[in-house]
Amino acid sequence: MELRDILHVVRRRLGLIVLMVVIAVTMTASVTMWLIPDVYEARAELIVNKPAETGVPAINWDTVAVNLQLMSTYRHLAHSQAVMDEVLRLDPALPYTARELAELVDVDVKDGTQLITVRVRDTDPARATKIAGLSAGAFKTKVAEIMGADHVTIITDPNREGTAERVGPNLLLNVLAAFVLSFGAAILTAFSLHHLDDTIRSAEDVADLGLPVFAVVPPIDKKSAARRQTVKADRKAGENVYATN
Repeated sequence: MELRDILHVVRRRLGLIVLMVVIAVTMTASVTMWLIPDVYEARAELIVNKPAETGVPAINWDTVAVNLQLMSTYRHLAHSQAVMDEVLRLDPALPYTARELAELVDVDVKDGTQLITVRVRDTDPARATKIAGLSAGAFKTKVAEIMGADHVTIITDPNREGTAERVGPNLLLNVLAAFVLSFGAAILTAFSLHHLDDTIRSAEDVADLGLPVFAVVPPIDKKSAARRQTVKADRKAGENVYATN
């Protein structure tokens, strides 16, 4: 199919394409604004610092190297069942199980650093802030129990920094995705209808079927046809009057 044929199909089905895109974008925007609840994120930042041994400087490369090697372990521990159970023990009123709580909590370890960021997303900003603070405290407690020393320091407590910030839903991103997907679906629908439509509309369609074309009837303008019919009627009426006389 040549570019001219593609443009012809798009032009013929332009109304359908526009209608599908408008409906999809409108529905997506409405659902995003009115049906999908807002999501808030609270963060707590921690630093892991293994205490130096007696007679060894507080900061040395061996200590830092050990801490970096333990970061992966700390990351999994911060997201573990034990920490989630500790959070629920600290606040039994939370409406989540340990498994559901683990799905709300995301732990990020910055490469090459001893920093751990605990992110919590919830539809309630106050609850997100509370869970982030409790998760950081529970992680600190479990590390002290397991490692036998307090290696973790909370450097950013969401309960002191303020409420969580809104992170979703993203209206612009959703609308843009709906536009792209609906436009593609509309184009696909237009070409599907074109290939399924076996109506002959031009001499080219007849030639594509391998049939000879003997004559082409040009398009008839309705106004010109009506005008010719009026002229014929007036002429016939005049002839009748002449014949009567």
